[in-house]
Amino acid sequence: MKMKSFNGVTRRRGTTIAAAALSVALVAPFVHPVVAPQNAAVAQAQDTADASVPGSSGNNPIDADAIASGDVTSGSGLKKVNGAPVYNGHVYLLAGQNSQTSENDGKAHVPDGTTVLFQWIDDDGAVSPVYSAKTHFLEYGGDGTTSGPGTFVFAPGSWTDKNGKEHTYRMNAKARIWLAEGQTGRAGQPLQQVYQWPGRFPGFYGPVGNEPNGAFGLAGQYMARTALDVVEAPAPYMTADPSEWKIDTDGYDVAPDSREDPNQFYIEGRVWLESEQERGHIGLPTSAGERFVEGYKVVSTILTDEGLQAVKQFDGERPDVRADKIRQLFENDANREKFIAQTVVNETNKDGYYRAHFDTENEEALKYAYQFVQDPEGNWKPTYGAHGANLFQPLNQKTSGAVKNPLGRPGWYNSHLPVAVRFVDQIKVVKFDGQDATGVAAPGQKADIDVTRVFDETNPVRVVWRDERGRELKACDGLTDTASAEACSLDIPKDIKKPQTIRVELEVDGNVTASDSFVVSS
Repeated sequence: MKMKSFNGVTRRRGTTIAAAALSVALVAPFVHPVVAPQNAAVAQAQDTADASVPGSSGNNPIDADAIASGDVTSGSGLKKVNGAPVYNGHVYLLAGQNSQTSENDGKAHVPDGTTVLFQWIDDDGAVSPVYSAKTHFLEYGGDGTTSGPGTFVFAPGSWTDKNGKEHTYRMNAKARIWLAEGQTGRAGQPLQQVYQWPGRFPGFYGPVGNEPNGAFGLAGQYMARTALDVVEAPAPYMTADPSEWKIDTDGYDVAPDSREDPNQFYIEGRVWLESEQERGHIGLPTSAGERFVEGYKVVSTILTDEGLQAVKQFDGERPDVRADKIRQLFENDANREKFIAQTVVNETNKDGYYRAHFDTENEEALKYAYQFVQDPEGNWKPTYGAHGANLFQPLNQKTSGAVKNPLGRPGWYNSHLPVAVRFVDQIKVVKFDGQDATGVAAPGQKADIDVTRVFDETNPVRVVWRDERGRELKACDGLTDTASAEACSLDIPKDIKKPQTIRVELEVDGNVTASDSFVVSS
C-alpha cells in the first residue's frame, strides 16, 4: 500500500478491500448534515402544535429577548422588565473547559444569534408558553459572569391562560431552557445540547438545589448565570478525505497489554453510553453499571508538523476564537492536504475499548488529535469531554481523563468518549375526546398526549397527571417506549366544579423533564 510522508508523519492512502464497505458508511456524515434522531422527533412533535397560537411550541415561540429590545444593556444592568424578573445565561461549546460551573470564565461560546428557548411553571401548575431569545455579546458593565459573548436574557413578563388568569414569572419558579432546532456552531455544523444549568440534564429546575453550578437568583429582579452546554458535529475539514481514512482493524485486541503492542504510537480509551446523574466531569467510567458498547467507531485525526505549528500559534486564544481560526485555515483544501497527516478509524470491542494506531513517530501529533464517535450505522454521536468543538488541542483538557503513557512510551491512555443519551424531552396535550386540544377542556373528557423522548433502560420514566394543587391524579410507571408513554391518557374527573389547571409531567429519575397544562371548566 502506498504511503505518503509529511514532515515525519506517515500517511496511509486508501484502505483494505475488507474495510471498503466500512469506509463507505463513514463517508455518509460528510455528504449530508447529521442531525441527531431525537432532534428530528422533537421537530415532528412540535409541528403538531397549533401554529396559530404564539408560544405553543418551539416552532413559534414568543420573542422575549431583553438584549435585542434594549431593556438590558450590560451584565450589571439585570433588572425587572415588563413587571417581572429576567432570566440570564450563556450557551457554551463543551470544548474541554470547566463544565462544572455556569460562569463565563474563558469558555468556548456559540455564535451570536443562536436561538435559545425558555418555559416556566407557575405555582398552580400552569405551564407557560415557549419564549425565545438569541445569544449576543452583552457589555460587561462590571460583571463578567453575566455578560460577554454567548449571553442571552429573557424577559418573559406575564401571560394569561384560557381561564383569564394572569401568570407573572417569578425568579424562584421552575424553568427550563433548551436549544432551538436547526442551530449550527462555529464550524457550521449541527449543535446538540447535552447539559442545562441548573439541573445538569434537561428539565425544569428552580434556583436552588439540583446542581445550580453557579446559577443564582436575586429575589424580585433576576435569575442569572444559567447555562446550556452544547456540542458541535464534526466538520469535513477536521479529517483527511474519507477515501484516505485508515481502517485500523488491529485495535485494542491485538495486545491487551500495551507493552506488547508492536506499534506504540496509539491513542486508546473506552466508549460507553453515559446516562447516569453523575456529578463532576464525566471523563472516566465511574458510574455503577456503565454500558460499554461494541462496534462503535472512533474517528481520530492527527496533524503533520506543519499542521501542529499552524494550530499551536492559537493556543493562547479563547477556544471559540481558536475554532474560528482553525476553520479559516482548514477549509482551504491546500492547507487541509498539508496540515492533516492521517485519520484513523477503530471499532470498539465488547468491553468498549478502542486503540487507534497511527503511522507516525511524532508524539506531539497524538497529543493534538481530534476525535469523534459514530454508532455502528455510521451516525455521529455527541460525547462529553474535550471534543465538543472542532478543535485540534491537547487531549488532556479539564473534562478529559486522557494521560500520556507514564512510562515514557508515546501512546495516550484514557482518551474516553462517553456518549450522551440524555436529551430534551417533550410532552404535549394534543386531544380532548379525539378533537384537537385548542381550547378549554370539560370534566369527563379524555385528554391524550404526544411524547418525544430517546428512551434509555437505566433511567426510570413515568408520566404523571396533577391537579393545580400538585396532587397526583394518575401515574404510569416503568415506561420504556413512546407508545407506552402516550397510552397514559387521562379521563378528566367528572366532579370538577370550579375552573382549574391540570398539568401532565414527564419524569425521568424523579426530575420533571417536560410538562404541559390545560384549563378545565364546566
